[in-house]
Amino acid sequence: MDDKWFKTQQKKAGVTAEEIAAKMGRDRSVVSRIYTGRQKMSLEWAQAFAEVLNVPIDEVLRHAGIVYDPLTRSDLVASEDGIQQVPVRKEAFLAPQHARRIRDSQADADALPLSGSNHHILQAKATAQTLARMGEGMEIWTVTTGAMLLSGYIPGDFIIVDRDSSETCKSGDTVLAEIRHRNSSGFKTALRRYQAPVLVADSTDPEHREINVVDTVNTVIRGKVIASWRR
Repeated sequence: MDDKWFKTQQKKAGVTAEEIAAKMGRDRSVVSRIYTGRQKMSLEWAQAFAEVLNVPIDEVLRHAGIVYDPLTRSDLVASEDGIQQVPVRKEAFLAPQHARRIRDSQADADALPLSGSNHHILQAKATAQTLARMGEGMEIWTVTTGAMLLSGYIPGDFIIVDRDSSETCKSGDTVLAEIRHRNSSGFKTALRRYQAPVLVADSTDPEHREINVVDTVNTVIRGKVIASWRR
């Protein structure tokens, strides 16, 4: 975690830790824990940092220590010849191309993590609390396309996603998923209805007519939509 880089970006953007935390409807202490390494930066937090600091999300991931350069990362290892630096590959980190995939996949996403002004975030969080018991694994997203229009989800709607229910979804559930692009690298975040064993959209738009088999490789359910509302 390169906390100095983040603090420099804060100064450039003229924002405080409180404003970054408010983006997620949380207290500034969470930002402090991320900076000190006591809390891992999730993708949702990386998105919030990227938007508030106005920097690419792959840069946020790289400086958070989630992205590594496999050619320059090394560990010190003791041997008969003394202490040597040995290149190692740490699977807990994203390679740079994977971070770029995350950034690029946002362009055609059916939903994005909640963002906006402090007031907007707090208002949405307050509404969510009336609809569900918000805890770990519960996230607020905003619908961005008409992929599930015929099921009543329109762009601008708020949805609550329960990530802890990703493996227990049943046919008929609306889910948030990652679907691998057919003609390019990376995944898109998709809002779909689960009709075991496939995911289908509920729209008249030809763009969303593709049917995807949930195979946990090319198509992965990330969470179940348990509530929604609109302003």
